[in-house]
Amino acid sequence: MTTAGTNIESETTNDVNNDENLAFDSNQISSDDLLAQIIDSINLSTSCEDTTTDESQLKSSTTTTRTSGQTAIGAKLVKKLETLAATSKENKPTNGKTSIIATAASSTTASTTNNESDSRRIITKAAKNIVKGLTDPDPQKNLLTLATKIAELQEQQRLTQTKANESEKRFTILVRERDQALLENGRIVAAKAKLESLCRELHRHSQQIRDESSQRQRDEETKRRELATKFQTTIDEIASQLSNYSEKSTSLREQNLQLSEELTNVVKRYELREKEVEAALKKRELELRLTEASLEQSHTL
Repeated sequence: MTTAGTNIESETTNDVNNDENLAFDSNQISSDDLLAQIIDSINLSTSCEDTTTDESQLKSSTTTTRTSGQTAIGAKLVKKLETLAATSKENKPTNGKTSIIATAASSTTASTTNNESDSRRIITKAAKNIVKGLTDPDPQKNLLTLATKIAELQEQQRLTQTKANESEKRFTILVRERDQALLENGRIVAAKAKLESLCRELHRHSQQIRDESSQRQRDEETKRRELATKFQTTIDEIASQLSNYSEKSTSLREQNLQLSEELTNVVKRYELREKEVEAALKKRELELRLTEASLEQSHTL
């Protein structure tokens, strides 16, 4: 039992030394290689722990319980590290996808390269910080610390992925709104072109109507002047005719006065003539009576 415990402690010390060597070497390697080395070292320590567990199971149940617990923690840690490594490897396509979104938004290749280099620097810095934090001599505590860090990184990765998904959805909505705005802009441009064409047509019709109105106004003005001249001529003719009629009526009035005077004289002469004729008739009648009286006297005698 003492030999098995000594072997476990030596293997644990070797694992700690391997972790320290990994911490020193992490300054010169990338984050993906660092995570791969961490997984390999934990797999190696887990296999050593499994072998030690098989040997210690023949000697002591206490040693078996300790190794199996460490193996379970190591297996969980390996799974988390493998998940983190897969996530970090998948981070490149995600970053590429984010870069595509950034490229679509900014239309520049330089921004995509800067985003990828920033992501690599962030991953490398995080891996270095994780490795530097494993300073406890107890490997189980180091594993727990590493598992905690991995859980925190997974939570951060989940939050980042959630934000990335939200950003992608927002970008999709913005692209849809942009397409809708472009469609509306196209419709507005088409309507504007149609309105401009209608305005030009209306302007041409208005100009044509103005020209026709001006020509008609000139024609009407010419006709008005002709009619005014003709009307003035007619008025002058009527005025001259009225003047002639006035002169004629004056002469006719004078003639009528003369005729009325002559007629009065004729009537007077006629009345005198009638009186004279009546007097002559009376005289002749008296003469006839006298003649008859004388004849009667002569017959009587």
